[in-house]
Amino acid sequence: MIYPIQCKQLLKIGLIISVMLLWGCSETDDKTTYTEMWDSLFNTCSTGCHSPAATNGTEDGPDFSTKDAFYANTINKTVDTDYQNWVRTGDCNDVSLIKPNSANESLIVGSLALSVADSISAAFNCTNAYNVHIQEQVSADQATIDALIEWINDGAQNN
Repeated sequence: MIYPIQCKQLLKIGLIISVMLLWGCSETDDKTTYTEMWDSLFNTCSTGCHSPAATNGTEDGPDFSTKDAFYANTINKTVDTDYQNWVRTGDCNDVSLIKPNSANESLIVGSLALSVADSISAAFNCTNAYNVHIQEQVSADQATIDALIEWINDGAQNN
């Protein structure tokens, strides 16, 4: 015979198990991936800029011409350490191009988003390339910038 107190305990256990199962099943992984960022933003450069084949002053900088090259040449890379011969458009040269888990310390974001450019400038007492990219109209819409920030803040995984 089940007593009322046992029924309440069984109901609590059943409710807890149900909630755990539903929570585990309802979670979706809709985070921005590197492939999505490459397809929507980064692949626009190709060999015309930021590549060894460029002729616009970016040829000594990071190679952005392919998906693999872009990733390898930006994650935790700085101008001062990794691209000393690059024509510089600012003096934030010891700030990472992409710093995983910290979009507000990533020059790539600072070159596209004024608020991040201002944050980097204030935090590191430097000037970055935001105005150069805006003048060249290499900009992105807010949804793309938000996706970039999310991807970097989620660890900038090569996925």
